[in-house]
Amino acid sequence: MFRYCEACGCQQCRCFGRAPDGECLSNCNFKKLQWYVDRGLGTIVSSGDEPLAVQLNFEPSHRPVLDEQYYIQNRDNICVVCGSKESLVRKNVVPHEYR
Repeated sequence: MFRYCEACGCQQCRCFGRAPDGECLSNCNFKKLQWYVDRGLGTIVSSGDEPLAVQLNFEPSHRPVLDEQYYIQNRDNICVVCGSKESLVRKNVVPHEYR
């Protein structure tokens, strides 16, 4: 059903969640989008070599403000201290309210 990323072997490094009207809501991981599809809450809308995109079947409670690009920007998967790409542990250091 989903494609694998040939660069690192993971399932689609860059995935997008979209609103029912097609507006990009967030850059999220594969597992989250698969969760929406498995429960019938979203539909796959990407094709070919495009990054995986799932369009929600319902109106989300929050949409990004025009100046709020944090959730849709491309971020590298590296350590913020040393720049290493291996043995990473994900931590939420900055609360969501301050992003």
